[in-house]
Amino acid sequence: MPNPKKNSEEQKSPSNPIWWIPGLGIGIATVLLIANGWVAWNMTSQFREYANIYLRQQAVEGLMTLAQEESQLIGFAAQSLARGRSKEDLLSEAFSILFDFDLAACFDANGDFLEGYTYTNQGRATIAAGTPLHQSIQEPSMDRGRRPVSYRFVRHQNQIIILYAVSDPRGFEPHTFFFGRTLPNEYSKLSDTSELMWRVVPSTLEQPDIIDSWDLSTSTQIEEGRDREDHRRPPPFDGFERPRRGGPPGGPRGGPGGGRREFTPPLASSVMQQGVSLSANHITLEDGKTKSLAFSTLNDPEAQESVRIEFLLSREFPETIESTIRSISRNSVGAGLLIVMFTMIVLSEMRRRRKAEATLTDRNQLLDEANHRKDRLLAIISHDLRAPLSGVSNLSGLLMKAPESFTPEEIRKFAGEIQSTSKHLTELLDNLLNWARLQTGQLPYFPGRIDLERVAHQVTTLFASAAKEQDVRLNTLVEKHPAFVNDIEMLRTILRNLLSNAIRHSHKGGDVLLRCEQVDNKMRIDVKDTGEGMTASQVAALFQLPDKPRDPTEVGKTGAGFGLVLSKKLAHRMGGDLVVQSEPGTGSTFRLEVPMQWTPKGFKDDKPSEGQKPSTAS
Repeated sequence: MPNPKKNSEEQKSPSNPIWWIPGLGIGIATVLLIANGWVAWNMTSQFREYANIYLRQQAVEGLMTLAQEESQLIGFAAQSLARGRSKEDLLSEAFSILFDFDLAACFDANGDFLEGYTYTNQGRATIAAGTPLHQSIQEPSMDRGRRPVSYRFVRHQNQIIILYAVSDPRGFEPHTFFFGRTLPNEYSKLSDTSELMWRVVPSTLEQPDIIDSWDLSTSTQIEEGRDREDHRRPPPFDGFERPRRGGPPGGPRGGPGGGRREFTPPLASSVMQQGVSLSANHITLEDGKTKSLAFSTLNDPEAQESVRIEFLLSREFPETIESTIRSISRNSVGAGLLIVMFTMIVLSEMRRRRKAEATLTDRNQLLDEANHRKDRLLAIISHDLRAPLSGVSNLSGLLMKAPESFTPEEIRKFAGEIQSTSKHLTELLDNLLNWARLQTGQLPYFPGRIDLERVAHQVTTLFASAAKEQDVRLNTLVEKHPAFVNDIEMLRTILRNLLSNAIRHSHKGGDVLLRCEQVDNKMRIDVKDTGEGMTASQVAALFQLPDKPRDPTEVGKTGAGFGLVLSKKLAHRMGGDLVVQSEPGTGSTFRLEVPMQWTPKGFKDDKPSEGQKPSTAS
């Protein structure tokens, strides 16, 4: 016979455990989240680097334009000196218009000031001796005799002027010429063809916040040329366009060529050596466009002024990058949320499936146990029915074949045995019917007011003849009580099984007592006999179905084996419990305790209409 406990253990320990799947799912989700965050961070870093490179390239382009502007002016002066241009030509107003300088001055070989002029829209004006501008130019800080090209900054009428000193010591009458340009103190275009804007302001102004610094000296170089006399200048670097041999390049400030000498643009070179810083501040122009601010501060100890050169760089591409970065961030967050939601859905579905599998396993276990009980019950019932039916069949066959061979007393005895067996079979079949309906959930529950005196009288009357045959006195004791509400048919079934069991196990001349009393809010019904009693092991197995059919000689004496099991389940159905108290030699007491008024959870009043009898045990 199968062992349900063993089957339960096998079902609870499946051969393919899946406890590790949720952990694997969470691990995969964590890896995906980390990978998603790393990809987003990496892409963001690369895009920001692209934006930084783009801004730096704009700064380099601005310096290249500035270097070209310087090269044109310095190249003009150097070529003019090499060709022997006269001092009057170099200081003429025509040359100032052609090469776009705002100041020119000439010194002799001893460093004495010869003459100088400023150039405005009103014409040429002489630089008078003793004026601040004359004194600024007269200062010998530029070492005019040793450097072929040098520069410094001076102040004039709240403007900053850059002075380039160009000399040719190899000439017959060596002179040093100063050419100056007024630097913009408001943002303006670097050239007519450039969109970049720049200005030069005193370095004493508020310093912008720096978010990046670019060392451009190792990435872009300006070639020094052939002059190596000045070893104090920074090392040469290359990469800017220079004037072609024979003259400066064409452009808005181009001029005639002809010379062979090339000179490093000093201002652009200084900026390259100093480096360029990127400010955290953005400048919004009048047209609504936003520009990035890049600047370099020059602190030349030989210069009178320390200045800051600022460039406004286009933010069109960086803003596009920032928009892309925001999109990547949003997409990354969305992807992370999708991963989390998908993981939660998968884990929830897995939990639901595991729960469903566990429920199915439990139901299969219950089904197996029910099938096992059914098989045991059918074996017991078929065995218990066979012996009584065989006896009834044999007795009725004898009476039918030769009734004249039996005395009236013997016929009366046979009829009594047939009646007793029939009652036993009826009891057995009633219990079997109620058991089947209870197991399938089809046993109806009809609560109603119960008159215990009447019920006790009906049940004891039903078993009066059996008690008389067994020589057992049947007594009842019902105390007065308030309303008792429960299912009367279930109560009758329990009492019939308890009384039948008590009479069957009582000695001849013994007593069976049915007592009903209220204890607190419960109704207590005791059925007490004076039989042989039971041991503790017998009491423990009392409300369980037997594992095998009993000896045929015991059938009709000890019951079918499941009447008390049925009574226990019916007691639970009524909201109470059935317990037993027994000791060997002192008899047994079966106690039923149910609430005075009780309605099961989810009860629906499906009581049949008047005149319709419920299909329960009578």
